[in-house]
Amino acid sequence: MTTAKQHISQGMTGIEASLLMYLECCCVDYGGSVERRRLNDDDMKIIEKWKESEFISFGRISFKDIHGTRPATHWCELSPSAWLLAHANRKAKSLRTQKNRKWSKTSER
Repeated sequence: MTTAKQHISQGMTGIEASLLMYLECCCVDYGGSVERRRLNDDDMKIIEKWKESEFISFGRISFKDIHGTRPATHWCELSPSAWLLAHANRKAKSLRTQKNRKWSKTSER
């Protein structure tokens, strides 16, 4: 199994980080259901690589369970290492966006 530190040290690309954030959002907000239409072929190649290294689990949802306004066709589960890296990426993004905020705190006035 690939650890979060190995993914960081190997240099996760921006595309990989974005994909991990999408999958993390699917896990948190949608119980792991993933809309395949939001993934391109390059994303699927990364997902296959991550599956092989047991960084994530990913597969198809049974056809009888695909319905509704958000037709998810796949499911995803993150490994403990993927959760750690997703958290680190989310925290780093938060710090970047806070540096560029266009508003001030009342304590800064």
